[in-house]
Amino acid sequence: MHTSRAELVIKHVAPQRATEALALAMQGMDADEQAARTAQLAGQATSSGSPQGCVFQGSRGGRLVGAVLVESYPGGTAMAWPPGLVASEP
Repeated sequence: MHTSRAELVIKHVAPQRATEALALAMQGMDADEQAARTAQLAGQATSSGSPQGCVFQGSRGGRLVGAVLVESYPGGTAMAWPPGLVASEP
């Protein structure tokens, strides 16, 4: 049986405006580490005027279904964390 799924929409969201997506992206961390990383990302954006990290969030029908955190570092390097998905996503 074929079931229809809403289209997946992916967009960039600033870390300080992406609390739910950031929590999903960092779901593998313990709560204390999540809180520290979230505060660090928000602080970097505030002090430097531009974020050192960004969050890409995926949604279906307006519901958050996935997120990934990408952080930039000096020297033109970056690191993308493994994406976090809600249980109902393949």
